Amino acid sequence: MQRKRFLMSIPLAILMPAIILGLTVSNENLELKVYEANGRYSLYSITEDGKKASLFLDQDPRTTTLTLLVGNKTYRLGDSFEFRQTVEELDSGAEIIWASRAYTIKERFILSDAGLTVRLTIENSSETTANMGLRLLLDTSLGEEGDHFLADGIVVENETDYVWAAPVEIESVAEDETTLVITLSGAGITDPDRVVLANWKRLNDESWAFEANLNRDFSLLPYSIDDSAVAIYYDPTDIEAGSSRTVSYRLSSERTVQEIVLPNLDSLTTTSSSSTSTTSSTSATTETTTSTAEVPPDTRPSDLPGVLEEMSKIDSLLEQIDGLIRSDTEPTQADINALQNVLEQLEKQRSEYANE
Repeated sequence: MQRKRFLMSIPLAILMPAIILGLTVSNENLELKVYEANGRYSLYSITEDGKKASLFLDQDPRTTTLTLLVGNKTYRLGDSFEFRQTVEELDSGAEIIWASRAYTIKERFILSDAGLTVRLTIENSSETTANMGLRLLLDTSLGEEGDHFLADGIVVENETDYVWAAPVEIESVAEDETTLVITLSGAGITDPDRVVLANWKRLNDESWAFEANLNRDFSLLPYSIDDSAVAIYYDPTDIEAGSSRTVSYRLSSERTVQEIVLPNLDSLTTTSSSSTSTTSSTSATTETTTSTAEVPPDTRPSDLPGVLEEMSKIDSLLEQIDGLIRSDTEPTQADINALQNVLEQLEKQRSEYANE
């Protein structure tokens, strides 16, 4: 893998103090290191034999960033001179606090058996209502030798923008199975408003707004090659004077979702047609045999594999529709007809399940 980053051009002697001086907290599975000089952090998994593996890029922790948006102005926390920065150790983690005259942002890290929960709180200390949001840019690295990401078990090969509904989990998996799991929904977690998977430099160069290109992979020649990142957006909302807003996400190293390989649209049409034909044939056979012998309920095969197959088809269909919507060109009539055909076949399958 080859990558070129402007941050890496800074002499190592200058970077070392900011990288080495840090607060370290750990449990049996994870080690958290918070860097007091720049307000960044690194996370490591701990194996049974005590070895540690970085779960995202730690060569220069500053490549992972937290950005505050107030109105139309952005502040990259840890780099902005308008915020005073402090770090505190907690019983089960740590907390970074950025404070200005008008606003306070707290990034609290809580280690548990479930992983590292990161709780972000925006406090409006001003005398007026402020429109405020947060963007986390996480510089992932584990999947850069293979599949960069799995989103709810589905391989992501190109830039992807989740606006309507974010994945529950995003995984970045190395060849040695070292895994970073980003949990974005569930108990104690705040569903983000937007999640973008894209090239790190393209995301880093934009202070907030970003337009994903579904036809791009995770390289930006010649600056960064196979260099992916995750941007998590909590869109701006009005926070009244003296009020606050808190959002949370979780990082862990345990895989909970198996990889799902989805068929393409053409194979969906073919598979659905053959499935419909097979179902019709099976139904005819069943009508002939049930008059002489009734199958006991306990011996009836489970419908779960068929249901999972249909769910996979629906997910793939939604992905195809999303790609057409976000494309720079209008879909052709052939595209629309193909989607309509698959929809009709899925509806027919649904009716057959309902009549069973």
